[in-house]
Amino acid sequence: MALSAPGAWDPRTRLYAIVGNPAVQSKSPVLFNRLFAQYGLRCHYLRFQDPSLSRILRLADELGLRGISVTIPFKQTIIPALTDIEDHGRAIGAVNTVVMCGTRKSGYNTDWLGIRDPLADHSGERAVVLGAGGAAAAAVYALLSLNMEVTILNRTVETARLLGERFGCAAGPLAAFDQAAPDVVVNATPVGMAPESRSPLQKHQLRPSMTIFDLVYTPPETPLLRFARNTGCRTIPGTEMFVRQAAAQFRHFTGIAAPLDLVRSMMP
Repeated sequence: MALSAPGAWDPRTRLYAIVGNPAVQSKSPVLFNRLFAQYGLRCHYLRFQDPSLSRILRLADELGLRGISVTIPFKQTIIPALTDIEDHGRAIGAVNTVVMCGTRKSGYNTDWLGIRDPLADHSGERAVVLGAGGAAAAAVYALLSLNMEVTILNRTVETARLLGERFGCAAGPLAAFDQAAPDVVVNATPVGMAPESRSPLQKHQLRPSMTIFDLVYTPPETPLLRFARNTGCRTIPGTEMFVRQAAAQFRHFTGIAAPLDLVRSMMP
């Protein structure tokens, strides 16, 4: 549906959007539009991709958007543009959900819920988070809420060290993975996102006792998850995190608690 198509647009329609660079790979527009239709809501979900966050937010204001889903690389840089932020988002230092009402922009983080809940039965274990960006911060926050011992590993060690200092975690280079000997591994880097075919870890680094959670959800089985499955690890795909965080995001946008099974059934 084109905004400029004569007669095709109902001005009463509430607009939402995914905001990122890139954003073309996101399944959010299809999922949210299916959910809006399921509940009979006069809402429509768009896709905004641009390297300039300020340009995106200007357009969002002009169109009167009611909410945005925030993806890479804006989960941290959007914070100064917010009028208020919930405690979880403030502690994580990143938001993936913004509810807009008039001049107010309220920020939330639902990513950490999508990471915590599938790992609820791993409380107290030893975990490694790969990456040190906004998604990694949400992962660390989620794992610490489960009383895990967390180590952050990243290509840029200084970034990992700074994140580790914020949360009181060990940090180091990706080469320290074998020494960390984790029970749980969370990939919070974009490595493996289609069309890329690399894995942040090699097959020989994995052990059957490990649980591998890859936050990348396009494709559903990433190179890392394929290595893990072939090794005998328990695997958790990024689609599981996506479904859970999207359900929480939909509730922020609409006030409706959509059942997880319904959200899963509407995934493209």
